[in-house]
Amino acid sequence: MPTEAIVRGDFFYAYGRFYANPGQVERVQGSVLRAAFLPELTPAGQEYLSTPRYLGGQTYLRHNYEDWFVRCQLKHYGVPFNEADIAGNGTLLLQKALEAGRCDQVPAHIAQQRDEMHAEWIQQLTLEETSKKMQGHPEWVMERCFLTSGQPDRTKTTTVIGMPFDVDDSDRYGAMREAVSRIPGLHQVTCNVPGEQTIFVGWDSAAVKQAAKRHKDEYKKAIEAWYEEREQARSKLHDGYLKTIERKQGSEGFSPVGDYVVDCEEIEARWPDQDDDFSLSITKTGKAGIYLASFDFGVVEGVMIMGVDAEAVEDYCERYDEFDEDEMDEMDEMGLEDEYSSEDDYSSEDENSSEDEGEPRLKVCTASIARTHGRGHTLQEAKTSATQPLKYHLKLRCADKMNEGQIYYEPQNGAIEYHQDNMASFTGEVSLPGVGSSVWFIARKTSDTVSNQFPEPWAEYSKTAYENAQDTLYVKRASELRTGHGYI
Repeated sequence: MPTEAIVRGDFFYAYGRFYANPGQVERVQGSVLRAAFLPELTPAGQEYLSTPRYLGGQTYLRHNYEDWFVRCQLKHYGVPFNEADIAGNGTLLLQKALEAGRCDQVPAHIAQQRDEMHAEWIQQLTLEETSKKMQGHPEWVMERCFLTSGQPDRTKTTTVIGMPFDVDDSDRYGAMREAVSRIPGLHQVTCNVPGEQTIFVGWDSAAVKQAAKRHKDEYKKAIEAWYEEREQARSKLHDGYLKTIERKQGSEGFSPVGDYVVDCEEIEARWPDQDDDFSLSITKTGKAGIYLASFDFGVVEGVMIMGVDAEAVEDYCERYDEFDEDEMDEMDEMGLEDEYSSEDDYSSEDENSSEDEGEPRLKVCTASIARTHGRGHTLQEAKTSATQPLKYHLKLRCADKMNEGQIYYEPQNGAIEYHQDNMASFTGEVSLPGVGSSVWFIARKTSDTVSNQFPEPWAEYSKTAYENAQDTLYVKRASELRTGHGYI
């Protein structure tokens, strides 16, 4: 029994439900009872009387009331009885009451008791509980805070209350606004912040507006503080890495391989609640000059195949669709594929000679770089290194983390370019389905060691993987439909 329940005799009330004890059984409408129990017990009536049936640890029958069902229905309809009158589960006694018309209408004194218990339950709620837990019941909120006997009552709640709603919860949000608008003299203002909309309600128009403004200002301060704290943590990781590579001489000791923290202004702005852990890890493949990168950009995650030579990347992706990762590595080691040149074979003259049609052209993003880590390296500065390739073409596949089963298996183009020959940070431009065709991001290396030693392979995001994910999702949703009402 809920701790917030109001108890009187054989009845208790909580959250809009009126139960009879023992058994915690709600009233069933008289016409439904007649159809289930007259002229004889039907399968529907038997279900009301059934004991719980457990499948996989879950109860699937709707009405697991055992032999309390009849007793509680008689109490709901005010039908007196003695335990001696009940044989078995009480079916015969209930049938007699139904035939006599004693379950056609709830007695006035029981209906009044229910209304009184409802009013008592409503009034015991705190303003905090009302505003944070009762958004789905606008009539209760109005009754608790702004009405007495159905009439506006300015003395009941003299402060402003704020009720938050998820930004996608348009039904409950609209119902609450409608309920407020029906009360004369009651004011409301909606404050929108990313992911949430809060309705502020009160009798004083100026106070309502001020509460909404204060909420928005507090949100901005909290977000700024959070971003600052996150940036300090990320900068600390990156700066620690920079210290470890100070002793390296020349460019031969540097490689794309490692873990990176990522900043992406576009995703951060559109999905501010999804940017805690933007990350990217780059590992070697069995093919010289070709790298596999796994990434998590909050709303999407996936893999990249990257290399200095765009054609080599294209060919590798095509071959990857034909063979699994182990087979590819075996072929690479045995020299069964045409050899690709390593990144050491490409000079700055080669990589600047031409751009394949359709490949993104990297542009200077100095504002983002400066905001992200304060170094302001431009891509023009990066071109000064002729000994180590700094630009890599890539293909990516990804999955939508906010849309279960959605895999974008068509390879998308992209490119990255390191800011300096120590390969400690780079700017990237990629096409990300669901986000944009030209999405910019900054990556800063935190380690030369990859934390994820077993990244998901390219084939994990193939058309076959997409079809399998859709099949799995269909089965899952079909199962939810079968069990969504608590029974099979």
